Amino acid sequence: MRRTFLRGKCMILLLSVLLTGCGKTTAGSVGESDRFTARSIIFDCYSESGILYEKDGILCFVDYATGEDVVLCTKPNCVHVPYSAVNNPDPYCDAALPWDDIIETMIYGDRLYALVTNFDSTFVYEKGVSESEWKEFAEIPYSYYQAVKWIACNDRIYYVANQITQQEETLELKDAIFLAYVDLTDGTYGSLTDIHEDIGIISILYVDEKNLYYEMGYELDVAAPENEGQVYRMNLETRESEPVFQIEENKRFAGMCGENLYYVENGELRRVDAEGADESVYNIPETNFDVRAAASGFLLQYYLRDAEKFIDLYLDYESGEIKEMERTGTEGPVADIVGENVLVFGEAIQVIRLTDFLAGKDNYIAQHEIP
Repeated sequence: MRRTFLRGKCMILLLSVLLTGCGKTTAGSVGESDRFTARSIIFDCYSESGILYEKDGILCFVDYATGEDVVLCTKPNCVHVPYSAVNNPDPYCDAALPWDDIIETMIYGDRLYALVTNFDSTFVYEKGVSESEWKEFAEIPYSYYQAVKWIACNDRIYYVANQITQQEETLELKDAIFLAYVDLTDGTYGSLTDIHEDIGIISILYVDEKNLYYEMGYELDVAAPENEGQVYRMNLETRESEPVFQIEENKRFAGMCGENLYYVENGELRRVDAEGADESVYNIPETNFDVRAAASGFLLQYYLRDAEKFIDLYLDYESGEIKEMERTGTEGPVADIVGENVLVFGEAIQVIRLTDFLAGKDNYIAQHEIP
């Protein structure tokens, strides 16, 4: 595909926030059922409608609708001085983040949220996109685990929390990570998995209309070699989880829709249906590949070194069909899929609608310069 795109820098979530310049901000929510926000652990936070990011303590937003990259401040003639406990403890700028602790920011609906965490607790703050004052929304008695991504949908933030405990004999501090949530309608919160020190990894994989899929595994010195972890499916309504796939050395989970499960084993993409029938649906010539999940399907990508090109396979859940595409190596790999937007990684992150990506079009709508 040839690269043409609107100019603008980028980063986070979901909503139509139309920003036409400092001192003028308008916001309008997308449909309730379409709200979706996610954080990529490498490339910060992306949404269906734009990218929210922090630069030197100031919040900025890239709007996919206009391609513009602006500071989230409504005050005219503001010079956007960041917060400083010593020199600027009460910042005038709406976009200044007024905390010293570790901060994660997001936009959901027409609200901005900030998770401010330390070793003991997490405070959740909120404000309207066009408002100046952050208000405390919830206080949670455990910290936010930064190493993995979160997802916000169905009016909840799903994230990995961390409860730090001290060993009695050695006084060593030990992480105990678990899956948790915050309800954005009333500020209630809770854990979704057991809190156990032997849990070494929890990764949120993706979410569809009814379920959230996540991977959980044990510490390397606890897990048996043949047990590298499991993939779980959590019902978003009941918040109950069930294991759906056992991860092994040569077996990788690819995606699941209804009772049809897809995985890769020894160079084959395979499908297991509701009756347990297991069949091969595609042969992968490369051992190194990546899988990026979307609600409507998943993208499996590998690189042919001799030909210097990427092969992208998209499996559509509804039809079960696989679309195969070729792209030159200079175009860069797919970094992630957020909602129905594809993020392509090159010298910058470039954003394109999934439909245009699958059609081979070059309608890039935004880009983000990698810091």
